[in-house]
Amino acid sequence: MQVKARELYMRDKVVKKLFTSFSGYQYLARIVCEVLDLPSELFSFQIFHPSVGVNENVVNSEVDLIIEDDEAIVNIEINTSNSRSIQNKNTAYFCHLILKQIKTSKDYLDELKAYREEFLNNGDSMDGCGPLRKYDDMNEDLEMTNRYLKLETLPKGMIIATQFLCVRKSDNKLVGMIQIRHYFNEYLEKYAGHIEYSVRPSERRKGYASWMLNSIKPFCKSIGLDKILVCCFNTNVGSRKKKLKNGGICDGTVYYELKNKYLERYWIDVTNS
Repeated sequence: MQVKARELYMRDKVVKKLFTSFSGYQYLARIVCEVLDLPSELFSFQIFHPSVGVNENVVNSEVDLIIEDDEAIVNIEINTSNSRSIQNKNTAYFCHLILKQIKTSKDYLDELKAYREEFLNNGDSMDGCGPLRKYDDMNEDLEMTNRYLKLETLPKGMIIATQFLCVRKSDNKLVGMIQIRHYFNEYLEKYAGHIEYSVRPSERRKGYASWMLNSIKPFCKSIGLDKILVCCFNTNVGSRKKKLKNGGICDGTVYYELKNKYLERYWIDVTNS
């Protein structure tokens, strides 16, 4: 029986084993620099998660390998199949997503408006969007969102929170939003958690939600959080999978009377982010 080269040599486990060695990831970094036309002598990449695919906490991580330096993070995915599902999954990797803190994002007012309108037309909940639903004028939304960043401007009864936009660099399109609360009140601790997020209805099932949840971990660590609480309804199978993929550990369910549904609570460790 003839064995194809890709079946023999390009298995994920083999690739990960090769490139997570010291010489392996240095060689991989040089390949990445060549592909991206970066000066390899100026970059000293390190493996971000050397145990990706091995450690049980990151076995379902988004990509096979992640390398980084002070200027860049490169996600690397190795595939042996060209199926439609693999192509859809890789869309997120090829689009060069970036997260932008909303206070520096006046350039995205038109995109914010289009994002809001798509949700309203679709009748969807705008999770992780802060006060966006309330304002037709995006400048007002931006002003109110920035008030959540400081105690002296924080609206009464609210929590310090940072809003991020998820922008696809290839076409500058706003594809998702994610909000991080810096601490809890009684309601958040029981029902909502630290993080809420949403993905534009027309851009779903492309891996963006998982990417945002994973990419925001270093910021959460930078504001003093060791772990983050993320909640979802027990009927939302897709959301549950995203939390588990990012290392979420369920500590039980709680009945949410307002919606007459049960919420699942997941804690995600960010200390290694």
